[in-house]
Amino acid sequence: MRFKDNRLLGFDLLWPGAVYPEPNTQQAWPRHAKAYDLALLPHRADRGAAGNHGWCHGLPPGLRPEQWPLDSRTGQPMRHAFTLKLPPDHRVKGPDLVAVSLFGTDWCGDSVAESKAVAAAWDAPAPPADPALRPVWLHRTGRHSHEYRMEDILGEPYAVLWLTEAEFAGRLCHPPLQPGSGHPEQPPLPRWMQLGAAAASGVAEAPPGDLAHDVALRWTLRAHDPNAGLAPPAGWSESTHAGYQSIWSRDASGQVELESWAQGQAPNHIGGTMQPVQAHPEPGFSPFYVEFEEAMGGFNFGGGTAQLDLDQMRLDWACG
Repeated sequence: MRFKDNRLLGFDLLWPGAVYPEPNTQQAWPRHAKAYDLALLPHRADRGAAGNHGWCHGLPPGLRPEQWPLDSRTGQPMRHAFTLKLPPDHRVKGPDLVAVSLFGTDWCGDSVAESKAVAAAWDAPAPPADPALRPVWLHRTGRHSHEYRMEDILGEPYAVLWLTEAEFAGRLCHPPLQPGSGHPEQPPLPRWMQLGAAAASGVAEAPPGDLAHDVALRWTLRAHDPNAGLAPPAGWSESTHAGYQSIWSRDASGQVELESWAQGQAPNHIGGTMQPVQAHPEPGFSPFYVEFEEAMGGFNFGGGTAQLDLDQMRLDWACG
């Protein structure tokens, strides 16, 4: 630091011996992250149990109604897909943020008519006169402090909330817009608000109309995954210079076969080897991600899978 006449003229920040990556090269992530298989259990979540790792469908925990993410096109609440308590080595937004809640929409190939009334309320400097639009304005001004918004390749919106331990253990939150309180331009209520997310997704045990019905999630440490802690390759590549191993190899006759260590890996998982149904996300993902199928939240990926990057806060999916 350089001073003159008790005034700071300038300073330099130096890190002797530091080596910085070249642009557009893979980041050297620390090899501390492990890989975990995720299972959907045949029962509802026991929120009081010490081993509660979260749930899909149902309702999110620890939120105020105005913090529930809304679709900015329609003003309707987005569907709660899952809430997942992460292993400590994947809590990349800070040790106090222990879980994520993912919200999506009910896209099924149909176009969504954007509401001019919602757009005006979303950006209004003061509460709108129409009480049916007030939740839109309240959400805009009262968003969760750790909310991340993203879009997929089709422009469909998603939202992720990072939750504290207290929020994860908090009361379940009901959506701010209840049936019958729509504004004049509001499209019909999505099926999940009429039936509950679980029933709308075809969960056989879910009674229609029960918004709180959920399916428990549990993660377990993978016994062996050579790609744990490594960033997956980008695009159609199967490996990278950082030592990421492909799940495929050729035997002596030239036949392609699945590596023994990749057999039995769950399609829903946290970190480790990514197995997209098409190319890997591009640009590449970090090692800290969740890969999940349609059933884990009631999505329509055309028979494919999705990946959520917990570090870069990006979402990608491809159809089967």
